[in-house]
Amino acid sequence: MYTSRFIQFVIGGTLSSTGSVEEWQVGLKVPVGGPFPNTPVQMDALLVDTEADARTWWNAIRAFYHESTALSFVRANYIDVDGTYVAKDRSFRKDFLPEKGTSVGNPLPSEVAFVVTFMTDASRGLASKGRIYCPAPAVIAQGADGRVGTNFATTVRNATAQLVADIGNAPGIDAAAEFRDVSVMSDVREGATRTVTGTRTDNLWDTQRRRGNAYVGIKSAVAPIP
Repeated sequence: MYTSRFIQFVIGGTLSSTGSVEEWQVGLKVPVGGPFPNTPVQMDALLVDTEADARTWWNAIRAFYHESTALSFVRANYIDVDGTYVAKDRSFRKDFLPEKGTSVGNPLPSEVAFVVTFMTDASRGLASKGRIYCPAPAVIAQGADGRVGTNFATTVRNATAQLVADIGNAPGIDAAAEFRDVSVMSDVREGATRTVTGTRTDNLWDTQRRRGNAYVGIKSAVAPIP
């Protein structure tokens, strides 16, 4: 169980390095300490704030992304302590004209991801760290050794730190005293919640094999051991 209800903010868009269009998204949780009306008017106000924050984040990093990757929607859902929707008929999403990447370099394969780690005041244990998977950038994001380039990693790290601050300081959120800051939340055992205090990156690419439901790899035949 989670320690409280929360708003799940989702920022996302589309990408295509394989010929088929896929959807990418990153999520941030904001705990809710008290009653929240969850009305269309309230949620629409949150989405307006979230769209502005998402655009600021994307504009800071879009130079590393091919035009086939774009930011195009934000979403907000009110989640109960058991992980289910508080109101299952209310999934609030705001679509807008896609903001495409601006790099002319070819995109990396769509299953490649770049991880940003959310740090808290705890070095280990439940909710001590969180992460988001940013979509695959263009080859310009690579260093000379093929790993994550320092400029790209630093730019995304700093932009995401600003995104966390912006989401937590959005006018629609600050107007409601029961809202808290962006947090890492665990639903293991009695649950745990810790405020995000910083962001961290490294120079290793990651993959999202779970997206195989959307893009299925072609497995080779089995080579027998001689």
